[in-house]
Amino acid sequence: MPNIAYNITLKGYVGGYDFDRPKVDKDLTKNEGKQVNVFIDSLGGSLATGLSISAAFKNHGKVNVHFVGLNASAATIASLGAAHISIDAGAMYLVHKCSMAFFEWCSLNSD
Repeated sequence: MPNIAYNITLKGYVGGYDFDRPKVDKDLTKNEGKQVNVFIDSLGGSLATGLSISAAFKNHGKVNVHFVGLNASAATIASLGAAHISIDAGAMYLVHKCSMAFFEWCSLNSD
C-alpha cells in the first residue's frame, strides 16, 4: 500500500471547534506513522491550545505545516512542533510577545 500523506485544514480561532487539540489528536492518531500536511489559516486564539497542538505535532513527528492567508499569535505557536514549516507567497506570519492570565497577577506576566 502506498504511503499517502493526509491533509488537515485548521482555520479560525485556535481553541475553537475547527482548531482544537481533540481534533488534531483524532487526525494524528488516525494517521499514526504517516506523513500529515497541515494547512493553517488563523489569526490566533488560546496560547495554551497553541502550545498543546505544537506538542502533538512534535510527538507525531511527520508533520508539515503550510500557512495560507493571515496567520498570527497562537496559530504561529501551534506550528512550531512541525518537522517542516512553509508559507504561501501571499500569506502572512506574525509573531508577537504573548502572555497568559494568571489568577494572582492577571496580565502582569508578560515581563
